Amino acid sequence: MHETKAPKVSRPVAFGAVLCALMLGGEVVSGGGGNPMALAFSCFLPVVFWMIADTQKRDAFAITELEARIDRLEAGRSVAVLPKAG
Repeated sequence: MHETKAPKVSRPVAFGAVLCALMLGGEVVSGGGGNPMALAFSCFLPVVFWMIADTQKRDAFAITELEARIDRLEAGRSVAVLPKAG
């Protein structure tokens, strides 16, 4: 039997949120005279991490389902190919 552990979505999102908080904190401390695009990047970074993590979670689930299906097919095949006694 195959064991696939699905990644947790909250970890990458929390990582992105911490990065954003650091960048936004730096903008506030420096007076906010930097690049305005850096602010937009900082605010949307957790969304990017969420989308990536969600896709990975769905892919891991699909792989687990396919592995289970393969196991069921192989088990059914081994039962169908039992040698005849005699």
